Amino acid sequence: MWDMYHAKIVQQELMPEDMLGSTLAELEPIPGGRPRFTLTYLKDGVRKTVAIEIVATGDQMDMRKLAAFRSGSAVVGGPAMAGVAGAAVAVRAAGGEWRVYGGGARKAKSSFAYAEATHGAVVWAGLYRTAAGATRALVRTSGGLLAALDADSGEPLWVRNEALAYASDMAFLDLPPPASAAEHAAQATDPAVVTSAAARFVLRWVATGRELAAWASSGFGLLAPLRADAARPTPAASGDHFGFHKLAVFGTRTGVVTALGTQGGAAAWARHLAVDGAPVAVERVFVVRRSQPLGDAPPVVVAVGRSARNATVVAALDALTGAPVAEDGLQPMPFSHVRAFALPAVGADGQQLLGLVTDDARPTLAVWPATAAAEQAFCAGAAPFFFELGDAAGSTQIRGYRVACDGGALSTALAWTLDVPGGEALAAAAVRYDGAQSTALLGRVLGDRSVRYKYINPHVGTLAAQR
Repeated sequence: MWDMYHAKIVQQELMPEDMLGSTLAELEPIPGGRPRFTLTYLKDGVRKTVAIEIVATGDQMDMRKLAAFRSGSAVVGGPAMAGVAGAAVAVRAAGGEWRVYGGGARKAKSSFAYAEATHGAVVWAGLYRTAAGATRALVRTSGGLLAALDADSGEPLWVRNEALAYASDMAFLDLPPPASAAEHAAQATDPAVVTSAAARFVLRWVATGRELAAWASSGFGLLAPLRADAARPTPAASGDHFGFHKLAVFGTRTGVVTALGTQGGAAAWARHLAVDGAPVAVERVFVVRRSQPLGDAPPVVVAVGRSARNATVVAALDALTGAPVAEDGLQPMPFSHVRAFALPAVGADGQQLLGLVTDDARPTLAVWPATAAAEQAFCAGAAPFFFELGDAAGSTQIRGYRVACDGGALSTALAWTLDVPGGEALAAAAVRYDGAQSTALLGRVLGDRSVRYKYINPHVGTLAAQR
């Protein structure tokens, strides 16, 4: 065990109150290289960071200062790649701007500004050398954004969003119909307006005429490729008459929830979910309120994940903009779920309720939103309810549970068990929870004019086992 006087490193005397707020952060060392760390402290109202390297001299240990600079509240570091000496340190300058110091030299500095609410904070920085011999800095955010920086440059050389490489779940959102179709539907369902087939015929041609005028004003579609932004597709704000244009909402293990338009794949919005600075690992994505052609309430998508402390986190977002529905921020729940699914019940606000199974040993069902009104709506429309556990790969027993409402309180009891035959283990399982999924023709007419239904009991699941 050894120590060193701090003034030898920071070149100034730090009082006890200065040291109380200091923090240490380990820098990932070069494989086979010397250990490195950073010391961040506050002196005279200015936060500073010094990068330190541990050096062995004979049988003694020593510390050597690599760099010192003013810094924000976060410091991350990474190793240099082959052929590059030194380490990279990234510090928060202000807001979403980060500065990267490479090689331990103050002059090798790059600035990197981006939307931190979308991609998360910088969590790694490293150095690499190009074929021409130039040294570059590579940074990565907690949401999966990669950027290459040049020395003394305020703009990244390139930026690549790799958030979808960590995708864990996806849900489709039907976009609102075009305005003309919504207006036509409103008039067609108003008894004061539509009194005959002739009136409905006229309304149909009025809507068609408006669409024809909009098409003509755009140059009959011939001028679209000449626009400056034509090379970069933008997601449609509304759907089409046939329902093909949708939003695909993805959740990722790095905390990013993003929506892509199925017409061209353009990003509609993205948001990074974090609790206490650590990303939320999103596991499931649910559309709890769909687009209403004539309603004012926006569609809502809910992401269910886990915090760094394994607590359940539920985030409700506006499915068209990504804005949080609640203004009180993300609040971890006082439990860790083992399964999340949609419940066959709807709350007073028109949102579908979600179920969270909170304990694998003695399962209990928690209803989201966690309100008494939501539990009453579930008890009134869905109880008794059944769910199963133990259907993960490698399991040898599946257990089914029954949820009932006893005096307004939810109770869970074991209903059945299924043992996989000896010598085998479960390889995969598939169940269908979402009762709002779009389906095609329900039946097929046979030669004897009987109907063979294509969809059977939604409670039936499929299991695959292997030896």
